[in-house]
Amino acid sequence: MPEIKSRSSVIYNGLEMPPLNPALLAFEAPRLLCLGRFLDWKGFDLAISAFATLQERFPQARLMIAGDGPEKPNLEQQVVELELNDRIEFTGWIAPDEVAT
Repeated sequence: MPEIKSRSSVIYNGLEMPPLNPALLAFEAPRLLCLGRFLDWKGFDLAISAFATLQERFPQARLMIAGDGPEKPNLEQQVVELELNDRIEFTGWIAPDEVAT
């Protein structure tokens, strides 16, 4: 997209991911993870809204939201309002070496 090249930049992953273990990929329902500091501009609210839409097609899907920050109460309220309490879990902070497990 040449028209936005001058306004764009690449943001590389902050974590070095270990090789995937195929045994960890064997599960019955889709599991998604959002990880980061809960700040309003990071879009965790959008992830929750997108997950709500995803539930219509994949009712067994689950979302884990890992991290902490000032937006946590708002995000928890959004989950309650969307009636997704049993499908979205706030795990708190996860150490980088535990993310893949």
